[in-house]
Amino acid sequence: MGAADRIRTGTVKAVFVVGVNDGEFPAVYDQSGILTAEDRRELSKCGIDIAEQWDNRPLFERLFLYNAVTCSSERVYISYKKQELEGKLLQPSAVIRQITGIFPSVTVENTAVKNAAEDIWNNATAFEIYAAGRRDKSSQFISSLREYLLTEAEFAGRTRHLDGVFKPQNFKIADKETAQKLIGKKLRLAPSNVERYFDCRFKYFCYDCLRLKKKRKAEMSPLETGTLIHHVLENMLAAHQPKELAVIEFGELKNQVEQLLSGYLEENLGGSVEKTARFVYLYERLKDGIIRLLRRIGDEFENSDFVPAAFELAIKENSPQVKSVKLYTKEGTEVVVEGYVDRVDVMEKDGKRYVRVVDYKSGGKKFNLADVYYGLNMQMLIYLFSIQRQGSGVLADAIPAGVLYLPADGSVISVERKDSEEEIVEKSRKHYKMNGLLLNDMEAITGMDRDHSGKFIPASFSKNGTLYRAEVSPYLATAEEMGKICRHIDGLITDMAQALSDGEVCALPMNSGSHLACDFCDYSDICRRTADSPERDMLAIKSKNDFYSAIDGETQEKGGAEDGQKLD
Repeated sequence: MGAADRIRTGTVKAVFVVGVNDGEFPAVYDQSGILTAEDRRELSKCGIDIAEQWDNRPLFERLFLYNAVTCSSERVYISYKKQELEGKLLQPSAVIRQITGIFPSVTVENTAVKNAAEDIWNNATAFEIYAAGRRDKSSQFISSLREYLLTEAEFAGRTRHLDGVFKPQNFKIADKETAQKLIGKKLRLAPSNVERYFDCRFKYFCYDCLRLKKKRKAEMSPLETGTLIHHVLENMLAAHQPKELAVIEFGELKNQVEQLLSGYLEENLGGSVEKTARFVYLYERLKDGIIRLLRRIGDEFENSDFVPAAFELAIKENSPQVKSVKLYTKEGTEVVVEGYVDRVDVMEKDGKRYVRVVDYKSGGKKFNLADVYYGLNMQMLIYLFSIQRQGSGVLADAIPAGVLYLPADGSVISVERKDSEEEIVEKSRKHYKMNGLLLNDMEAITGMDRDHSGKFIPASFSKNGTLYRAEVSPYLATAEEMGKICRHIDGLITDMAQALSDGEVCALPMNSGSHLACDFCDYSDICRRTADSPERDMLAIKSKNDFYSAIDGETQEKGGAEDGQKLD
């Protein structure tokens, strides 16, 4: 018996792995403290080994778990707690779901009721045991206990009431007039609202309609890296021609970035006074990552005919450049989606104007057609189609050339000591390569990658200069397909508004296969879903062909636009 990182298993027939709860095992480590992971590495090089490197701890934790569950020759038992002694509810680790997904025949038992008959002394204890195990519908013991309690006058009513409390609910606002008053005749949304709705309607209802917020510990984030990176990029691209960023003298580039960092620190975070050494160090360390990113952006624009036309572009009902698109439900409810675009680029070529939107992502973000089909990750496409339809001035009459996500985390790129300079450059290139959805148009694609290098955008070229496997690439869409996506998104948004007007707020979470909306939901104790409750799975859309076939099928059902209609 011992901790998973310390025991020596040898040859054993059975292993009991306990405490596999979210955040406990595998553990989640906070990198707070005076010394950073980089500090620890430098000290280690000097022979001062303080502790294991923090950035490797999550990997070690998963390794410890793997060793624990695979070291037995016959049996392994994995357990997790339902709640703390003081009553705080606990969640199983995500690996429980992964294991049961890999091994469907694995049985899950509630040990709170296993052999519980020995603890029954009277009707009161019988009721307590039934209450603790009533969610285990497969237990004959619990079923028998329920039947017995229903025959006892004092506990029959309590048992029925308990059954009613825990009965899964198909939540709905029965009074349609109340539902319509709740959302109003005009529904103003941000893309995050839309994504939360399609992740789970009930979550949207609790968070956006009822404004129910979980109490959280008040904490000050030591560094808002995303906001800071946006600030530096916006100012540098506004101050320089984009191509200059690739050739500007390194010392000058470094000096300008330092000035922007220092200015932001003074204006928004109260300066460096009373800041911890760790805070200041992390703040300064961003500088190197931002400089690499600016060089990367400069290299891209040297190979591109697109130029920035707007930063932090507002798409709102009263915006002078791009007004939000107005949509209407069948009952007349008006819907608008508003927000801000990080960057908008434009290319003028042969009398045509192409526009693309670029989003800086400080976290990982990958474009996926399945997400779009089910109402997730539509933010940038909503913005692109709003510009295409409502743009004015330099954005008027533009052809939608695509959406791109630019990795902008400013993080250190991991390289091996033996890596050559060329290998390091290649790793950096891959780290900053953009992903997204692009118009399958050679003028537009060549405008983004003049040399057909494939280094900057998610489109590659064959030896004869044509787009490689364009018909199956999920990152390329023809003008016709762009039109289909636009109409599909419009339909999702109006369907959302209509469903809310009808009071449809059921708990039907999205399941991507690797992630369930319930996994980290603040409202799971309210909706009372069980493991066998219905879900929306994303397994139907596995390819580009699946995506457009599903859209075409829905369009025909609704009697919508013909397949040949383009968005141009």
